Amino acid sequence: MQKKVLVAAISGLLAAPAVFADVTISGRVAVGLEQYKQSGTLPTAPATTSFGNEIRVSDQSSNIVFSANEDLGGGMKAWLQLDARFAPDLGTLAATGNTLAGLAGDSWGKLGIGRSDLHYNEFRTAFGVARSASLQTYLGDGLASQVQGVSIANGTRTPNVIMWDSPNWGGITARVAVSTNAAANEGSGVNDGSKGNSFNAALRWAGGPLVAGASYWKQDAEGPASTAALLPAASCPGATASINSKACLPGSAGDQKSYRAWAGWSMAPFKVGLGLDNSEITVTNTPNKLKRTAIYVPASFSFTPSDTLHLGYAQAGKTKLDGTEVANSEAKAMTVGIDHALSKRTYVGVFYTKIDNKPGAAYDLFAIGGSGQTPNTINGGTDASQIYLGYAMFY
Repeated sequence: MQKKVLVAAISGLLAAPAVFADVTISGRVAVGLEQYKQSGTLPTAPATTSFGNEIRVSDQSSNIVFSANEDLGGGMKAWLQLDARFAPDLGTLAATGNTLAGLAGDSWGKLGIGRSDLHYNEFRTAFGVARSASLQTYLGDGLASQVQGVSIANGTRTPNVIMWDSPNWGGITARVAVSTNAAANEGSGVNDGSKGNSFNAALRWAGGPLVAGASYWKQDAEGPASTAALLPAASCPGATASINSKACLPGSAGDQKSYRAWAGWSMAPFKVGLGLDNSEITVTNTPNKLKRTAIYVPASFSFTPSDTLHLGYAQAGKTKLDGTEVANSEAKAMTVGIDHALSKRTYVGVFYTKIDNKPGAAYDLFAIGGSGQTPNTINGGTDASQIYLGYAMFY
């Protein structure tokens, strides 16, 4: 539910009349108690970089959003959105969410510049999520948006974005976005002088009980390419995981290319979807390419007006290293939970999420570090799980 606030001043105190914009305030508080646990092939690094079991209070992207619009006439308006993320458990606040400003027209859509989620979260946008769940239950943003633990499209907002969103053409919407540097600041003296860039194009359709769509992401990393080969497993810094014990898994990615498509059907009280993702990364400072295909299947069933059962399954197929399949590099994840509505704005729930990695795979839950967990390492074959008791209130 949104609360309308008219930004006003005492115009009689001003020498000239002023025109002010309408400002909308919205957002949510999302916090919970969780247990994050690793099992299987546990890392041997010290406790500062790995752990087996942690119980903690965590924030799940609580935010307050200020949206302003000014009517410019002729069907055009100026707009801005300031999405400030705050952590109730830590007391931090920063405008690190989807923060943009631009122009919009009734006939041609919306143009914005700033910082925005792109590509990686399209499954969530299409299929929806449980209101009181943790970020880690978003398997479409997690395993299905990773290549061996490396997130496609940052796994969070992309900075330095210029973005166009279409109007709704009979159920069809489109997005085209460009980032001058999707990783960090750009400019003279940064790596190779702002030669890196990213591109995203998405097309979505919704009609009656059906949704469908596709999205494409391409990232050309800033920084010179290297001809160095992947390090042997024994040389991986900090006992980093290895791909089939032959090469270091990247801590970050260079170039990226990703395609995803989805379809979903809903007929109360059921909802089910299917997503496919084919992604490729180039290991930082090497010419080596890692590629895999993943599937994502979300489902939900509302068995009372206030209670919904949420299920999810994701699976990453074998990784191909420069076109050759890597043995035992598959991973799978599942989530199950119940979302209970206390009102139209307040929800509580309980959820269980788990990732199983084969010996040559190193996938982790989505946004695990961003939610405040101790920095951790996922070795090949390390499994990860979370039990989460959540609370969310929307305003």
